[in-house]
Amino acid sequence: MPYPELRLIEKQTESYVEAVNRKRKLTYKVNKNVSWRTLKDKVVNLFIEKDSDKVLTELQKLFERYLEPVRPNLKYPRIKKRMPNGKFYTLTNYKRAL
Repeated sequence: MPYPELRLIEKQTESYVEAVNRKRKLTYKVNKNVSWRTLKDKVVNLFIEKDSDKVLTELQKLFERYLEPVRPNLKYPRIKKRMPNGKFYTLTNYKRAL
């Protein structure tokens, strides 16, 4: 991952996600598309503001807000398309978020 901050905040939300998973039927994980988008908006604030802990907790709450279910045994698996020149596009943040 290009942003180690993203992985750091995801690690902080793991306890919350585990608590949610115990209550629900399906297992859930952090929506990476939305988390990339929120991190892009707030990454400048992390370095500008003196109290970066406040920004980190705000990001953590936003990450916890957007969870997506992990659906087992999907009927139609996602097929990754290959470009003609062999170059792959990153699938993270490929679609529009928020």
